[in-house]
Amino acid sequence: MARLGQVRRGIARRAAEKGQAGLVRNKVTPAHMEALRKTWGRQGDRGVVLWAAACACYFGCLRAGEVLAPDDGKFDEAAHLTFKDVTVDVLENPQMVTLHIKESKTDRLRKGAKVTLGRTGQELCPMKALLRYLVLRKDGEGHFFRMGGKPLSKREWRSEQSGLSRVASFGVVFGGIVSASASEGLSAEQLAGGG
Repeated sequence: MARLGQVRRGIARRAAEKGQAGLVRNKVTPAHMEALRKTWGRQGDRGVVLWAAACACYFGCLRAGEVLAPDDGKFDEAAHLTFKDVTVDVLENPQMVTLHIKESKTDRLRKGAKVTLGRTGQELCPMKALLRYLVLRKDGEGHFFRMGGKPLSKREWRSEQSGLSRVASFGVVFGGIVSASASEGLSAEQLAGGG
């Protein structure tokens, strides 16, 4: 859970920089994720892309900016998530997918990180979502998450979320961390305060 600690420190630092005692944004819960799955599950290819991105962020404890295209549309293969940065453990019936995150707000030295997501055996499953997206995605050029032939940007992501709930894209990260913290014995307050 090394990544969990890194994200916790980033959350605490950000809250301190803003003079906040804790985060005031809503957190994504499994119930929120289930609502997103049901809503986006009725939207065809568009929903497949959005759901895969949501699962990558939530289950990987990732910020939207770590997996989505920047709003300015400037794609940099050296910095952004590409098709080549996503691998599965085996080709037949994969159990894990690994995302190579090249840059992060909490990675000041830009060493990058490998985030591995596995099957949950539940309806909320990052493997199921990402494999379904990979079947839809077909080619391997450009930014990994593409919608309508162009990279899915953070602005589009926020726009899609705003119609469904009041959860900020950062809430996806924190929601995933809160869910993961249960196995570590940490409370949401400890996470928000960095304690």
